[in-house]
Amino acid sequence: GDSIALDGATVPTADVNAGETLPFTVHWRAAAKPDMDYAAFAHLVDEGGQGWAGDDHAPYDGLYPTSVWGEGEMVRDTFARLQAFETAAATAR
Repeated sequence: GDSIALDGATVPTADVNAGETLPFTVHWRAAAKPDMDYAAFAHLVDEGGQGWAGDDHAPYDGLYPTSVWGEGEMVRDTFARLQAFETAAATAR
């Protein structure tokens, strides 16, 4: 929906080897009070669009669901489980 906007992200620039994680932080803003619980996802892809890693989760692992966010609230969440598949390495940009 239109109730949540991605306000920014802090992503380290680093090489990621197979099996390593790439933690990064996103900054959400509730433009309006969300009427349901949402999950967010991040996928690590190469220049050709091939996916190499992914992390899909509810904010704060479900401990702070979006349905309780207030209008205008800023929420920071970390994707800590974004792990490069064992068959590839990638560079975060």
